Amino acid sequence: MSSVGIIQQYLNCLVMTRKGRSCHELPSLLPCHVSPRNYARTMEYMRLPIRVSTTDITERGWSLHVSSESVEPIPGVSAPCVVHANGPVDTLPPHLASGIDETDKGVALEVEATFDEEQGRFLLRRLGVAAPVEGEVTGILLRQIAPLGLVRWLVPHTFTMTLESFGPYVANFVTPDVQPAVEPGVSSKASLRDAAMIYRLAEVVREPPVKAVAESLGLQTRTATNWIVRARKQGLLP
Repeated sequence: MSSVGIIQQYLNCLVMTRKGRSCHELPSLLPCHVSPRNYARTMEYMRLPIRVSTTDITERGWSLHVSSESVEPIPGVSAPCVVHANGPVDTLPPHLASGIDETDKGVALEVEATFDEEQGRFLLRRLGVAAPVEGEVTGILLRQIAPLGLVRWLVPHTFTMTLESFGPYVANFVTPDVQPAVEPGVSSKASLRDAAMIYRLAEVVREPPVKAVAESLGLQTRTATNWIVRARKQGLLP
């Protein structure tokens, strides 16, 4: 199979699994499937940028606006300097706004996060809550909203990543609200490079990194910690 064919097979399998279909031929390391003659061409394709899907955001009635300026917080990952989003509170994923009910319908949220180069992560700069006419923003509602959870949910959808860095396990972390690209608990094909990428992405979006690695790779917390230690020893993490 040509390098182009292998890349297309990879993308098709990734798309199929993200739609909930079974695909058992998802290659974990494409260069192993390529002849030496096509290796350089394959690696060129692997460095092509792909945008992370925003389908889940738009289907929930939310809109995303990003700045034209971008940064590269991690090699292979490009992110806008500013992310601005707004949408209804009652369509948030359940883990971000527990206990939301009919009385909160019509309440709108406005979120703005900016990338801080010194800290190497996104900071929540603005969180606005607006009630509709005859509505009210209550203390109970405010306590049910997870501000940093909003950053964690919204910001990864604005990333542009190379195919090389966006494997199925990384996809599990970047867009956990979509059908998993690989089933939880199946970590036999995951690599230390996957663990390192998820760890660094988690730091960028303010997610506990060990927890992120464990959940994305289907590992126990202790095992995830061991993987992270091994990744550091191999120079994949600072």
